[in-house]
Amino acid sequence: MDPKNTPWRLHRLFLVSLFVFVWVGPPAAIQAQDYQVPQAQRGWKVLMGSELELVELPSEAAPDLPRWVAHGPGSPSQGAIRSSRSEALLEERMQEVLKEAVGVVNDYLPNDFDHDFKFWIFGEVPYAAKTLDSHLILSARLLQFEDRERLPLVLAHEIHHLALIKAGWSGSGLSPRDSLLAGMLMEGTATWLSVESRLFPELDQILHDPQQLKASFDRVGQALEKAAGDTPDKGIDLFQQDKWGYYVGCWMIQQIEEEFSREAWLELLQIGLEDATQEMIRLYLLTGPPPEYRF
Repeated sequence: MDPKNTPWRLHRLFLVSLFVFVWVGPPAAIQAQDYQVPQAQRGWKVLMGSELELVELPSEAAPDLPRWVAHGPGSPSQGAIRSSRSEALLEERMQEVLKEAVGVVNDYLPNDFDHDFKFWIFGEVPYAAKTLDSHLILSARLLQFEDRERLPLVLAHEIHHLALIKAGWSGSGLSPRDSLLAGMLMEGTATWLSVESRLFPELDQILHDPQQLKASFDRVGQALEKAAGDTPDKGIDLFQQDKWGYYVGCWMIQQIEEEFSREAWLELLQIGLEDATQEMIRLYLLTGPPPEYRF
């Protein structure tokens, strides 16, 4: 792609802004000290009763996260908790943030979120937040003052994933093609939340750029074709280094909402995952997208 091309610049801008991508630096000889081992700094069980409560967990109960290769000296998250606030104030702040995040996510779920889960703050992780089974992982670097306003929105995106996991949407057992479609539905709904809440203004620009959207649909179509082949390519990437699945899934959900109302796609979240993906495609095609926005 031409780096001077506007869609490419938008694509690069979004990759820098999207919280869940893995940092990549210039090639360098990997030394033993380059490996970062994630360490849990604080953890709580979040109890979703009449009032959201936090019950502290011992660090030994934290999930084991894989080590990763860091580029550059040090880690921006080291000591972030104790240097920014006392532990008591941190817990109070996290309770407020989680309440706000749940309030946001409830507008993007068919039923209010009421599942208990485990919430961990980690240092030394290469992403801002991530959902891992019943665990929600947050990077300590997001506790910095400049990220205070967007923190509830970051967590809302992940709580949306957590709600679908709790509903049995694990994605296991699906064919490679259906797995890609399921990812577009799950990431598309959560990303639409993030777009409307202005967490990712750069993504909103991409969704309004015809060339970028066409390129995204082309990539998704190619991936689905490979996944449906006799020897499906399991290494297809629509959601990690590249974000084509986010773009297309979010666009499809946006179009369904504009044409049929939010309730139309909220109903998808109440049926089986495989059936929901097929219904998403059917509803999207009923919106009358142009040929270049199809796959």
